[in-house]
Amino acid sequence: MQQSVPTKVCRLLPCSIPLLTYPGGTLLIAFATTSMQLRTVRALIDWGQPKVEKAPPQALPLNPTIRSKHLAGTSWVPDGPNDPMNVSRSDSSMVQLSHLELLPPTADNNGSPVPATIVAIRSSLPSLTSHYNQDVHSTIDRWEIQEPSPRAHPSFEQLSSRRNSTGVAPPPVAYMKKLESITVNKIAVAMETMNTGRVIVVAYSDSSVEYRDRRNMLETFNDNNLDRVWHLSQIGFSYTEDEPCLQVALSPSYCSVVQLRNDGKVKWKQLDYHLGDIGKSMDEPLYSAVITALSLSCATSVMRNVNYDDILATASKHVNPQFSYDWLTELSRILKVNLDYSEETHHDVLVRNTSIQLCLSIQQSLGFKGQFKQRTFSSKFAWIVLQLRNIVVLVSMAANLHISSGPNATEKSSPLEDPEVIRSLAGSVNWVLNLMAWIIDTLTNLPATLPPNVDLSSTANLSLPDLLAYLHSTNTIALHLILSSASRGFLTAILRRLAHLDYIARKAISHTSTPNPQNTPSALSPALKAAYVEIASLTASPILDIKTIETLLSSLSSSIKNAYALHNPALSGSPQAEKARNALEIKMHFGSSFPDAFKSVIVELFREDGGLLSAVKADIKPADLFFADFEILEVDEEGVMLERRKEKGMTMDCFRKAWLPNPVKGQVENGTSAAGGTAGTGTDGNASAVVSRQGARWRRCARCAAVMEDVLTQRQALQWLVMQQRRCFCSGFWDMLSPGELVA
Repeated sequence: MQQSVPTKVCRLLPCSIPLLTYPGGTLLIAFATTSMQLRTVRALIDWGQPKVEKAPPQALPLNPTIRSKHLAGTSWVPDGPNDPMNVSRSDSSMVQLSHLELLPPTADNNGSPVPATIVAIRSSLPSLTSHYNQDVHSTIDRWEIQEPSPRAHPSFEQLSSRRNSTGVAPPPVAYMKKLESITVNKIAVAMETMNTGRVIVVAYSDSSVEYRDRRNMLETFNDNNLDRVWHLSQIGFSYTEDEPCLQVALSPSYCSVVQLRNDGKVKWKQLDYHLGDIGKSMDEPLYSAVITALSLSCATSVMRNVNYDDILATASKHVNPQFSYDWLTELSRILKVNLDYSEETHHDVLVRNTSIQLCLSIQQSLGFKGQFKQRTFSSKFAWIVLQLRNIVVLVSMAANLHISSGPNATEKSSPLEDPEVIRSLAGSVNWVLNLMAWIIDTLTNLPATLPPNVDLSSTANLSLPDLLAYLHSTNTIALHLILSSASRGFLTAILRRLAHLDYIARKAISHTSTPNPQNTPSALSPALKAAYVEIASLTASPILDIKTIETLLSSLSSSIKNAYALHNPALSGSPQAEKARNALEIKMHFGSSFPDAFKSVIVELFREDGGLLSAVKADIKPADLFFADFEILEVDEEGVMLERRKEKGMTMDCFRKAWLPNPVKGQVENGTSAAGGTAGTGTDGNASAVVSRQGARWRRCARCAAVMEDVLTQRQALQWLVMQQRRCFCSGFWDMLSPGELVA
């Protein structure tokens, strides 16, 4: 590939040069010049690495050079002279090129290939000195880059004197095919593509947005066809057209825009439906189309690893319990989410299933109405499970990770040897133990609070719809937590990890050294021993013993397996049965009713004589459970409790599970808390524990409003553990708050 330089060297226009990456490592570049030339160049980066055997690539020197080859050229000025390379007769002052894009090859809706296309936008503004009433307009020009391979006539093959000789095919010859231009009586300020380049989105200065088909540039998304939907803009969702703007940028999900207004202010706008109600059930075409479009947009964003918070914002305007359930069910179907872990004995697959975190995050977001406001049933369930999952991940990382330490890189240390890590995990241990006690307390009190039409004593009289209606009306999620296989799996997983942590803590505080360096350090410092004492004090005297809860969950899992196997038709033993069982688990996980097969399980759970809960009651002191304070869980969302929590002036740190005193404006970052005390560190095992560190700033989740103190530490183990909290436990992004601020 030889370098080709135009005979007439021209200055490039002050706009970005579009390029495409092609197979083989070459780049296709398009650029425009001030002499009104439009050129395409094929470029190749030669890194100049010497060929040395058995040498690591990072040790080889680099001497990169760029080789380029001119492909084709023309003029980007319409109605120019016949010679596109000679544009001296054109008046350049009348032409203003504002956008230049190089669109990659794609296929249209019929599967026909569409070659790489150059799109240029020229805007015309009337001159202030002009005496004519000229209209503003934008012209969209397009060129397809064609690279056909020339073919010689078969007769030329007969001219060869050698029978077995074969000709060499000539190389492709590139040229630019001019397509029909489009003129719009507006000023285009932005252009992007969507749907893998099939649709061109053009935003104008009057705040309007148009969607055009790339093949013919005709306006699309205006037929309101509800039978074939993939984006909200197709079915009547649009942006509010209000004030003019200078620049527009679309979100990665194409469901919101950011505008730079004429006054220099930035405004975010989201898609909204301005034509009335969308409906209330999947039987209505518009409602079904909205659910489908939201699911496809969200699934696409997830697969592209881009943010989908603007999709949640659009959906929240139409949210109700049925809407949330329908959207989550459709999204789980598209992503093929597996929520059935009723036959899993190991929980590694469950913890690694990021699709569960995705569904739970959306589930809790749709029912979150703001801080100090009651969540919906489905949202409350997801919010608890998300925190439970995060604690499982943190404890697992701390127990299994080995970090290089010391001058010798081969030396490994465990985070469980760092007292700051143990002290940070103490709050999570306290939170889990309180959660277990709260679940048992709720379940043991449930039969006495049920209305007369709900009978838990026999399968024949048990009405699952009536039971579900009562649970929803009282926001009682405890029964769903232990019957849903995914949440029950997280509960079992954390109990096993707490039992292991309790074992290590007891070994640590009973020996100054240990023969097992994989679990505990060989020599314990006083700080580390004190940290393990905190853990041991929590696990030694809980309201409910860990083994008792493990036994309950294990017995419950066995009963559920038998119930699935005995159901008619059987819900185990075949791929069809597993698929049907997963559908039932999805339904239950998203807050809907229990399977009919669970009637016998529920009756066995609440049976007064020899039931599963009766065995747990025998190991509990009723007074301990009655007077227990579960404020650390923040699950009591009655109006009085929410007001009391608001007036308390404390916020829960979602990482260390400890209360933080709310900062006040003007607070000096010198370690003095808003309550007037000095910052300290510690967890005393009750809900009133307060932990605040000197000068720590707050992070607040932009999605669920959770708070975490920003941990700045040089301790490698704790730093690595904090790195797992780069995003909130709900997978939302953090906002770093200014000192003294509660919101971003």
